[in-house]
Amino acid sequence: MNILKRFFVFTAIVAMIMAFVGCSDQDQSSISIDDILGKVKITGTISYSEGQAYLDGKYTELYKGVANTPVYVLIKNADLLADTNALGYTTLETETDETGKYEIEIPVPNQGADIILQVPSFSGKHTMLKTWENNEPVFETQEVVFYIDELNLRVLPNDILFKDLVYCFMNRPDASLTERLTKVVKVGFGVITEGGKPAFEFESGIPVTFNVGYYNISENGNYMSRKYTMVTDKKGEAKFEIPVSSQNTSNINLSVSVDAISVNSFTYYEEGSSDAKIIEGGRYWQYRSAYLSASKDTIGVMMLFYPDKDVEAYGYDLWNYSWSWDDFKTQNNE
Repeated sequence: MNILKRFFVFTAIVAMIMAFVGCSDQDQSSISIDDILGKVKITGTISYSEGQAYLDGKYTELYKGVANTPVYVLIKNADLLADTNALGYTTLETETDETGKYEIEIPVPNQGADIILQVPSFSGKHTMLKTWENNEPVFETQEVVFYIDELNLRVLPNDILFKDLVYCFMNRPDASLTERLTKVVKVGFGVITEGGKPAFEFESGIPVTFNVGYYNISENGNYMSRKYTMVTDKKGEAKFEIPVSSQNTSNINLSVSVDAISVNSFTYYEEGSSDAKIIEGGRYWQYRSAYLSASKDTIGVMMLFYPDKDVEAYGYDLWNYSWSWDDFKTQNNE
């Protein structure tokens, strides 16, 4: 175990935020560990799971200690120096043994201190059950990144903390996008037919946009996002071939949008009536969307008419009608 004999706290007065890269002799003060009487001991084990296994008819999780990995403790300088203007942290370090155990003793002033416990990420293999074939499990091994979120703690002198840490994992990013995910978006425009019955019409040339978030690909400090736009055919359908890294859609977020479309007039009928009424001016807005098939390959988008604010709407109120997905799916412009 590493035993801290002495450490240095660097301070500097600056006009703007800067990183502590170095300083001159007059900018640093050397403090003996004996000057801060309070001590805190942090101990525990650090482990990770290599995945699943099937032994003697039973599933088991393959936990393993992480050997010879550094463990960092960051102590807030404002607490360490009892100076609210002090910036940054003082970092102390230890290392796990062959079984993943670690222990470190840190100086803490009488009023206590905010600390951060950190361990580095690493890449490795992780095995998970994929399927069951021929009366036995079939496993799949993938390259993953193991990580532990930093732990923020408030400590007081003479504390003894037991902190056992277990790594989480995430799939390694795959930015290849060599596969294609097929989706069809069907756009229907709500109309009120003779007798006051709601129905849908389908038009060609309507732009449809798929908004795709790729959670497994980083870009500019966030996940990568892309827009893909196609136009509808005579059946009101826009067909997409979306680039993906695999057919597993758990790593992407999909949403569909259709911009509002202005119309000069909207013709409708009141219930039981054959007399057409016309509203001058308004827009079709995206009302709702839903999957139209169990396979989730086809998405329906309802577009409903909203009169302009300054236009007399007569007796029309879209909420008085039952807009049915069953009607939507059975009506086509062949």
